Amino acid sequence: MKAVLRGEIRNSIPYFRYRLGSDGTLELSSRHGNEITADTGFSGTIALPEETLERMAVEFAAVEEFRLADGQRVELPIFWGTVNLNGEEIETWFIPGDPLVGMEFFEVAGTQLNLDFKTGTIDLKR
Repeated sequence: MKAVLRGEIRNSIPYFRYRLGSDGTLELSSRHGNEITADTGFSGTIALPEETLERMAVEFAAVEEFRLADGQRVELPIFWGTVNLNGEEIETWFIPGDPLVGMEFFEVAGTQLNLDFKTGTIDLKR
């Protein structure tokens, strides 16, 4: 099984890196770009700031109700787009919010999510 994405754990927070490709897709990376938190408490796919979503090649899909960690219910727009993960394109949905990668995306993109607090690394493996 090999790592398809490697990130860091800093101050007990696991994160990967992301940037936008020239075609408007989200590129998840091990080395370059902005930080995106690996949030195992987020059951969704990917949340990104509205300004980022506006620059992406995404399509509006619907408005759905979500329950936040504090129990609050909110209605948010859902957008459909593409993530580039080491050259593989994965179609998924996005919502506006703080940069987070959630469990639904990890389930689609990998088979194991390993957090190693001793080495300070997080790996998504297949």
